[in-house]
Amino acid sequence: MNRKHDLLAGCRYIADKQVKNNFGWAMDKLILAASVYFIWQERNRRLFTGVSRNVESVINCIKDSVKTRLLALKVKKSTKSQRTASKWGLKWSSNDMFEAC
Repeated sequence: MNRKHDLLAGCRYIADKQVKNNFGWAMDKLILAASVYFIWQERNRRLFTGVSRNVESVINCIKDSVKTRLLALKVKKSTKSQRTASKWGLKWSSNDMFEAC
């Protein structure tokens, strides 16, 4: 598997999306931004301190970051957003925002 190619393809996919005001696009951006941030942070940690975390730990950081940001979004209730809420362990609050279960 060529991970560099996969990351570039993912970036191009997000950049080329025509509809930029929908929930799926926002999710893609959140996941990509968190992934880049925590992978770069891990790279710096290894390079400058010699300390490293395992892959699962970095993935958990990414997931926690995305989940936290989802809690701040006001989202229209749709099939896709309800499915996403379920996947991320969130539920709907009365003001059309996610809340942690």
